[in-house]
Parts: sequence; C-alpha cells; structure tokens
Amino acid sequence: MKVQPIKSIRLMLGATQVEVAEALDCTQESVSRYERGATVPPDRVPMVIAFAQGRGVRLTFGMVYGVEPLPMVRRETVLGVTL
Repeated sequence: MKVQPIKSIRLMLGATQVEVAEALDCTQESVSRYERGATVPPDRVPMVIAFAQGRGVRLTFGMVYGVEPLPMVRRETVLGVTL
C-alpha cells in the first residue's frame, strides 16, 4: 500500500496523529482518514505547512498533496536533538 503524503509528513516530523490533529483543528480520526487516502481539505493545508514550519521544515501545497517530493530531513534536526 502506498504511504499517503500526510503520513509521510507526520512521520518525518516525529509527530503523533493527535499532535497533527491539534495543529489542524480536527480530530485524530480525521488525521487517520487523511493517512488512509482521504484528501486533506484545502483549508487545512496551510495549517499542515505551518505545523511543519514550526518544526523547522519547509513544505509546499504540492508536497502535501503528493505531487512534489518531500524534503529530505534528518529527524534529529527537526526535533532539535543531536544524536
């Protein structure tokens, strides 16, 4: 099964579904649906981008919708931890 971009973004950021839901002002169940293939509503995409930006990662609409590649990010850089 193809990993949906929102799940890839969440994992790249080291975030839980609950953290993403809080950032998107939606439920964890909605995040789960997005990860299983439901389209992220356009009004939520700026929230995804802002959430990522807050963790030091630059995203675009195309990245959220899976038409552009996600940036290569080292997790410890995003979380501010050096291993």
